[in-house]
Amino acid sequence: MTLNFVSQHLFQVALVFATGLLFLWPDISRLMGQYKEITPAAAVQLINHSHALVIDVRPANDFELGHIPKSVNIPLDHLLANGLGSHDAKERPVLLITTGQNPNRASSALKKIGVTEILILKGGISAWINDQLPIQKKPA
Repeated sequence: MTLNFVSQHLFQVALVFATGLLFLWPDISRLMGQYKEITPAAAVQLINHSHALVIDVRPANDFELGHIPKSVNIPLDHLLANGLGSHDAKERPVLLITTGQNPNRASSALKKIGVTEILILKGGISAWINDQLPIQKKPA
């Protein structure tokens, strides 16, 4: 009976399966080692003790409104097209700051150029601000 239902409604079953896969894709990517999420507190330790390269992939105007001190702004489209430019990240961890953007695209681009340790700030810049950690703004 179940196989009969599946064969009669193959398109609908495939659609439900594909939708579920798309919904779970960020978790699947994280579990497959594409990147690891870390808390703001762990990010502070990483920055202070492992000399992580902090890359903020938000648009430049968002970056200027407030960013993690010593972070580098490489908007996502630029990162996808040009990589890290002159920034060397093969020997140290890379912490990505994203907000409302899919971290899979940025982490895939970094993997392609040889970055081995990619971390994502869980909750993005909002989590950093909520934890009352320092923010640097563009001078007025």
